[in-house]
Amino acid sequence: MEEQALLDKCAKGDVHAFEELIAQYQQAIINHAYSMFLNREDALDMAQETFIKAFHAISGFNRQSSFKTWLFRIATNVCLDELRRRKRRAATVSLTAEEDGDGNGAQIDVADRSADPEEAAQQAFFRRAIETAIGELDTEYRTAIVLREIEGMDYNEIAKATGCSLGTVKSRISRARAQLREKLAKYRELF
Repeated sequence: MEEQALLDKCAKGDVHAFEELIAQYQQAIINHAYSMFLNREDALDMAQETFIKAFHAISGFNRQSSFKTWLFRIATNVCLDELRRRKRRAATVSLTAEEDGDGNGAQIDVADRSADPEEAAQQAFFRRAIETAIGELDTEYRTAIVLREIEGMDYNEIAKATGCSLGTVKSRISRARAQLREKLAKYRELF
């Protein structure tokens, strides 16, 4: 069913239409949340929270932007709210609070098209270095660069999704790229 027809049904409270609509964006929203938390469980929680908020707000969706942009804005806000909540909680609970410490990070399954184990190991190393560098960016820069480079959004979509001006989006992406170049410079001879 076409997106506009699904949106019409969703506005009338049709849960099945909403499920069908969300199915189109579920993995993209999970990936977006993962890029902000670098943890699969957190990403799944944030995606679920995004879909709940979207369901409750769908009747107010005015269609001035695309549904995708609207949904990504909700996801971004949900993730930023949680990051702020964690920052406040960490500041009030303990100054020496540690992460869970189990060393288990989320894993992204990528099809291995190479028969060379050394090349596969090198690709995994580079992927982890890039994920780590992105994870070290300030939240605003990380959000902008992920929406642009991973989610493939254009600058206008990012501006709408984040509630920032176009100039701010361009600046954040430029600064994020510069910081990533700096963080990854030590690997340059390996790339």
